[in-house]
Amino acid sequence: MTQSNTMRLLLLLLCCTFINPAFSQDFRLEQEVRSDFLNFRQALIQQQPDSARAYADEHTVHYFAYILDCTLHADSTALDTLFSVDKLLVITLRDGVSEALLASMDSIALFDFLVENEVLAVKTIRETLIGEVVLESDTKARGQLILKGQETPYYFNFNRENGVWKFDYTTLLPLLAESAERTLAQRERQLRR
Repeated sequence: MTQSNTMRLLLLLLCCTFINPAFSQDFRLEQEVRSDFLNFRQALIQQQPDSARAYADEHTVHYFAYILDCTLHADSTALDTLFSVDKLLVITLRDGVSEALLASMDSIALFDFLVENEVLAVKTIRETLIGEVVLESDTKARGQLILKGQETPYYFNFNRENGVWKFDYTTLLPLLAESAERTLAQRERQLRR
């Protein structure tokens, strides 16, 4: 082997030594994101609130605190200012859950109730996977939405909390808006009859 070939081989080995750990770390984190999303998805489908909550991030918890507050306290003027998805959820809760039960809940209890009663877009979740995973940092990632086997331009956010990649449910809300608007229009027509 010539000195030139020996140097090339050493350079190649040196590059592999430094590049491979970084690549394998990213690959491992991407696999963790996918796995934790599938765990969240499965918990929703199987109506297991404790398991689902383990994979729901702080944004999700805060969102349900907001929804609970709107359900209990928003008047019709405030209700009209809500996004369609939020409005539909508030109306659904007001129509289907007693005020006493709602008043006894906090955001965690509301989340659990919604999981147990398949209110959290379970049909959509059943048809949802994630494709490309983009690691933004060691604690933030985005996963491309695959819906009914088709890639979409949408990405979900994930936040690493306590060593687990947790799903930010609020990133699903824009996708649910169109469906919610149709459902709200349908409900409003029914109420006017």
